[in-house]
Amino acid sequence: MRTLREHVLTPRGPLHHSKVHRVGPNEVVHFRQGSVFRAGVEGANKPLDRLGEPEPVEANQGWIEHAEATSEPSITTFGASWAVPAPPQRKEELLLGLGIGLQERGRSTAEGLLYVVLQWGRYEGKGGAQWGLACWYTPGHGQPLVQSTPIENIPSGHTVKASIVFEDGRWVCQAGTAGQQPTVLTVHHDLALHWAAALLEAHRLPGGPITAEDLPSSSETVFHGVGVKQSRLSRELDWKGEVDQAPPGRHVTTGRSEISLLY
Repeated sequence: MRTLREHVLTPRGPLHHSKVHRVGPNEVVHFRQGSVFRAGVEGANKPLDRLGEPEPVEANQGWIEHAEATSEPSITTFGASWAVPAPPQRKEELLLGLGIGLQERGRSTAEGLLYVVLQWGRYEGKGGAQWGLACWYTPGHGQPLVQSTPIENIPSGHTVKASIVFEDGRWVCQAGTAGQQPTVLTVHHDLALHWAAALLEAHRLPGGPITAEDLPSSSETVFHGVGVKQSRLSRELDWKGEVDQAPPGRHVTTGRSEISLLY
């Protein structure tokens, strides 16, 4: 059983980096005939390996807080911005995730999804832990998990701007900060996504529960400019806050364009 040193935080939880298919800046992803393909590289006509069953990780893990909303009809655009928090006080053997995402119908790990996640953790060949940013996609049901090339070593205090947009038969997921090229993931798949979420996630090795020292401050876990568009006119989304597992005193507030994951 491996430790978190060899793992990356994904929308499926911590996975060994060998389980993740990274897509370069000039590559796109296609879903056809029940398989995932990567175009723009040698071997693009060969389907990517399926994820299969993830290996267990020795960690206290899970979503800490999130806000969610379900839409009929399907969602075609989801965007927001949020601050890059200060490094956690207990930096080692900790994975943090702060981001937004869309899934088919709910939070099930079997569903297709697109996410943008700001992650605190170790990056392959980069030494110590740092903040990084990437987009994620999987059609679900054991299919490959695909990650855009991450933006690494993002300074605290910068603002992440992220969007997930469906247009002309493809999803374009992108995110970045001022002065940096965005990370982009383009997926040719007419996947219908109805469930939206903004979330804070934390995973630590055994030795005690997640504490306030592991989490960003409340001022750093606010999503601004939250915007959603749907495939046809519909009523405004009804956002609901959920405290999944957290130190006492945390709560979630939601408004028309702001979601706060608070103490």
